[in-house]
Amino acid sequence: MKNNILIILLLVLFFNFAVKSQTTSFLGFDHSTCSSPMLLSYTYTSSPLKIYKNGVEVYDFGYSRLALDLKFIDDSTGFLVYYQNVGGGFAPYTVVQKTSDYGNSWTLIGISDPGYKELYVINKNYAYLVCIPASIVEVTRCSDIDPPSDLVYPPSCSEFICDYYVVSDIYKLDTIMGESLCFSDSLIISVLNSSNDTIKYHINWSFIPVGIEELPDSKPQYIIYPNPAENKINIIGEAFVDGEIISIEGKKVKEFNSFTVDVDDLSEGVYIIKIQNSNQKTYSLKFCKI
Repeated sequence: MKNNILIILLLVLFFNFAVKSQTTSFLGFDHSTCSSPMLLSYTYTSSPLKIYKNGVEVYDFGYSRLALDLKFIDDSTGFLVYYQNVGGGFAPYTVVQKTSDYGNSWTLIGISDPGYKELYVINKNYAYLVCIPASIVEVTRCSDIDPPSDLVYPPSCSEFICDYYVVSDIYKLDTIMGESLCFSDSLIISVLNSSNDTIKYHINWSFIPVGIEELPDSKPQYIIYPNPAENKINIIGEAFVDGEIISIEGKKVKEFNSFTVDVDDLSEGVYIIKIQNSNQKTYSLKFCKI
């Protein structure tokens, strides 16, 4: 009997040691989220999760949610992070929602696994959610104008950075619509792995304007989607005679005459699409290849 108890104690100690030895710690960002001076004050309560503006309730999320963080970057635009149980009794998911109308309505922009550490807000439409469940580092890209592809339950660790090993630095390029709040072009996320080594995730940004850029007389409007694009782009608008894709350096890299264009062979970066209609008018649009 004593031997059995000793074995159990040893197993418990071994299990605790194994779990602790796999722990990865979040160290922080190389710079903080920037924000504008605010006249309004926002707070929240849990169970139920409610949002208050200057002490007055503006939104009720109800129960089954545990508030984690609330960041407003100006009086109207804010980001809320909370745990949400799905299916009753299951492990919670980390959810990010955004408001742009003073907290009166909220939009789902990101989902990740538990283990919330921090949310970095890039600008009014983009943020990075950092979660570390056990020893995995997950950086989820959250956006409302360029939403992630896996806004589903359960979340999958595939959106932007999913580091199962946490042994070496990772370098990523991301394309953002609109400028950074901090007018920076990069972000570094640092963690401490189980071997006490500092691992850094280097993210460099390229920026494109929010919306579509056109020539002054460019009506009707042509629209490109998806933008940014990885494999193909689609063009919406009236029939056109021909089109071409021009690199940011001014070199023509592709010609096309259909509403679907294969861009898989293009390098990452920003390109200009020029479209000429039957009236010999030329329209100019930007898109980003990722």
